[in-house]
Amino acid sequence: MSTTPALSVTRLEPRDVPAAVALGDGWTDPTNLTVGFAPDGTLIGQPPPNAVEVHTTATALFGTLGLSAVNKLLSPLTGTVDGVTGSLTSGPDSRSNANTAFGGLSGWQREILRAFQTWAAATNVNIGLRGDPGVNFGTNGAYQGDSRFADIRIGGTRLDPSALANAMIVSPDNGTWSGDVLFNTAIRYAVGGGSGGYDLFTVALHEAGHVFGLAHSDDPTSVMSASYYGARTGLSASDLWTIRSYYGGPRQADGFDRLATNNSRAAATGVTVSGNFSLNGDLTTTTDADWYSFRVPAGVRSFDARLLTTGLSLLTAQLAVVDASGREVGSAVATDPTSGDLRLTVNPDAAGGQYFLRVTSASSDVFGVGRYKLVVSGLGGETSVINPDGGAATANVAPPPAEQPVLASGTLTKSANQSQFTLGLATSGLLNLSAESTSNVSGVDIIIEVFDAGGRKVLSFTQSANGSAVSKSAYLAAGTYTVRTTAVFSLLAPRGASVDFAIRGSVESDPMGTYKPGTSTSPYPGTSSGGGTGGSSGGTPTSTTTTSSTSAPPYSY
Repeated sequence: MSTTPALSVTRLEPRDVPAAVALGDGWTDPTNLTVGFAPDGTLIGQPPPNAVEVHTTATALFGTLGLSAVNKLLSPLTGTVDGVTGSLTSGPDSRSNANTAFGGLSGWQREILRAFQTWAAATNVNIGLRGDPGVNFGTNGAYQGDSRFADIRIGGTRLDPSALANAMIVSPDNGTWSGDVLFNTAIRYAVGGGSGGYDLFTVALHEAGHVFGLAHSDDPTSVMSASYYGARTGLSASDLWTIRSYYGGPRQADGFDRLATNNSRAAATGVTVSGNFSLNGDLTTTTDADWYSFRVPAGVRSFDARLLTTGLSLLTAQLAVVDASGREVGSAVATDPTSGDLRLTVNPDAAGGQYFLRVTSASSDVFGVGRYKLVVSGLGGETSVINPDGGAATANVAPPPAEQPVLASGTLTKSANQSQFTLGLATSGLLNLSAESTSNVSGVDIIIEVFDAGGRKVLSFTQSANGSAVSKSAYLAAGTYTVRTTAVFSLLAPRGASVDFAIRGSVESDPMGTYKPGTSTSPYPGTSSGGGTGGSSGGTPTSTTTTSSTSAPPYSY
């Protein structure tokens, strides 16, 4: 192995930023987001290409957070099932066990969904629920709108004792990792935070804030405090200001309401087509009411009216059909944000005539707000799409973050074509590395490989030395890692061939710390006090250059 050339290593300050500065690049379309729960057994580590050994783990959320009722204490989180741990250090065969340990789905899922919806209801964001087939976390794909799974995937595994959960920063560089949240399945949770546990809603509310671009805040009233300060019931004034500075707010009315308020039968939006139709609306507040009038042709014996929320929002609504006299001839109500679709079948008067659709909130909480689609069928003809003339709702986009810092840079040659440096991760997180390189000859590539303390490859990618940049992310456990950069020259490259490179990197996840003021109890049941600390926001993993014969201790991020 050739000796390592001298590198210029830059050690920079952490990227901790106030809440008014966004984490990540923001969502492409915040009005069309989806969230889903990864099933037990979903791998959290994505094997790098051609890797023989890959350090991976699996989600363990379902088995750890399940509730038979919303208000029951969550079971202690052991992170084990069938003798297999959910730890990040357990190797490639670990599997999740969340559903088994939590004893049911509806309670804990609702708490997490309520946390995301709390942010969405305050601004111009919609989040719809999607199923998850169990594809590996971090698999290649679009960071928003991947057809296989939700934009925001919820999972869990045994994280470090200092972190309650960890949210992945939204950025195209992080691919499908963007917005994903991992809960620490070794932590005791309790709804409301009773019996010495951590309140699940509060933790989820904090991590959802990161997903929407908020960093940690010094405001003690903010849900974005780096550490846990007890159960929260909602957003602070500073939280509202920040989320609305990104996506606009208060929540903007739908196009029909902006054109002319349709909150009563007398002010109903008129649908002028004579056959089947569909339209999209939004309940902007829990007291909002949307009315639509339409005509049923004579001779129609029955028609269907459907209100759809699946994949659109977490709204729970009430749908009613009213005749021309004001008499309600059918109604349906949703009680669960995970199944908000409604359907009514109406037998109209044989002579047809005017009918109305009324959409109102079925809940006085955050689930009473959100987008919906109305579809009326059975009236004949093709389905016409009814669009308002009031224009589309606007949403701001979170400002871009600071550029990633340089971890290492230097020059590689044919005779000294390899260098490496070490990284120290104090807690588990999503490590993103990017490489830029240029060469004085053509046809040169550089290979970036990351190895854990046991020599197992956990991340690798190749970049052409043409001035372009390539990046790759992997979720890694706390520990020491070696980053190796190798230049690959062609056999015909001249003796003076060289390549200049720079490796940038940051931790693209943001955990909530387990520290409780005034306590020194370890967050892990059955262990001694560990002095849990606050989480670190998207950090800078600092580096130490090493050679093949010299090893230096890494810095921590």
